[in-house]
Amino acid sequence: MKLRHLIIPLAALMMLLSACSKQLELLDAIPSDVNAACSVNCTKFFKELGIKVDTAGNVTLPPGVDSVNMRVREHLSLMGRVSKAVDSHHVMVINPSKGEPYIVFSITDPEAFDRAMAAAACERTDTEGFAVYVDNGYSVAVADGMGWVVFDRVDDTVAFVKKTLSAASKSSLSDVKGIEKVLGSDDMLVMVASSPFKSSKGKKSWGCVNMRVKDNAIVGEVSLLDPSDGGNLSKGLKRIDTPVLRYAPDNASIVCAAGFTPGVPWDQSIAAMTASGVLNSVQQAQMQMLLPYLKALDGTSMVAFSIEDGGDLAGVVSGRDLDRINFIIMLQMERKMLNQAVGSATEFASQLGTVRNVGDGLYCVPAMDRTFYIGDVDGCFTLSSFKPTLNDGSSIAARFTGKKAGVSLRIPSLDVFIPSKKFGIDFNFTQKNDNEADIDIRLIGTDDPILQALFFH
Repeated sequence: MKLRHLIIPLAALMMLLSACSKQLELLDAIPSDVNAACSVNCTKFFKELGIKVDTAGNVTLPPGVDSVNMRVREHLSLMGRVSKAVDSHHVMVINPSKGEPYIVFSITDPEAFDRAMAAAACERTDTEGFAVYVDNGYSVAVADGMGWVVFDRVDDTVAFVKKTLSAASKSSLSDVKGIEKVLGSDDMLVMVASSPFKSSKGKKSWGCVNMRVKDNAIVGEVSLLDPSDGGNLSKGLKRIDTPVLRYAPDNASIVCAAGFTPGVPWDQSIAAMTASGVLNSVQQAQMQMLLPYLKALDGTSMVAFSIEDGGDLAGVVSGRDLDRINFIIMLQMERKMLNQAVGSATEFASQLGTVRNVGDGLYCVPAMDRTFYIGDVDGCFTLSSFKPTLNDGSSIAARFTGKKAGVSLRIPSLDVFIPSKKFGIDFNFTQKNDNEADIDIRLIGTDDPILQALFFH
């Protein structure tokens, strides 16, 4: 074989090894006690935004974009120039255990980077082996082929970076099993986050999220970083019984469902949520009161919300149409606890109005100018603002077929929250097996590229 036939394969191998080396250097500089680390492929991100960067680093925004203010344009322009001097495929955004988020990246051309920062009129000072560039609200510290972007602490940037490196020298992300491969993915965005739940082996557990744009939707997967450590995203869950979901209104804005078994670690979950600050002491006490009912869950649980005819999301947000919110809660549980739950709920409801038996294990009570229903529907404890009725052609049930858990959120128009967003969003999260869940985000009412619509319109 002639030498020239080896040049291209060898060059490709050298580039791959170089990329892996840079990625490892980044992980070596990040302490392992961070809450989350996100690797952003800025090249792909810019492409999906419709932003073009020429060989000189000049940035061109997509046609028709005129809502971007001058300050944002300046930042995009700087990112474009800098992209030619850094590894823009793996820019790390870090959420530390304490303090504000920061950014870490590898520099491939230090001179080009310095020119780009000078062109942006960033003031440079050299101190303790670092070149520090300062702009309004943030600073960039550079040393040994790496850069750190630090926000709102311009005066002690170097001290912050040195403290971070010192912590990383004791235990860094590169010490976490499997993390280098995950964060080295070529997806547009990859995030790893520490979980408040310990694995079955008592180890710190990590989850990861991979995101990309496909068929004008943001899609991705959520999984455990290292399933071999005994962790399980769906511990105690089983397949959802989709007939239960046929009671959800087809126009439901929010549907949450899961197939529970008595094996769900409710005690551990409550303790973890309390330790992480999700629950305060009062909420913890309330959860403890509900614990016997939670442990009795055995089958599909479903919560769904919709807005009845004559109301809309704008009215709900303003408070005008709060009385037009419909809901249904259905919980499959052990028969003894189901009967007890119905008895306790009807006893409490009797304090609000006259409870009336309407047959088939269902009771109704008038309260707050509405009629609420309580009872046993198809073996589920049920609480609803309307009389439960089967919907045989339910599109909701189809979304959860074969899944262990899921959340479906459908907002017809985002202009209620952001006036410029004249389109809606359809978000679906479904748990399909013990170690993987799917994310699917689509827009309603527009065919524009999804990231351009979300960021620019």
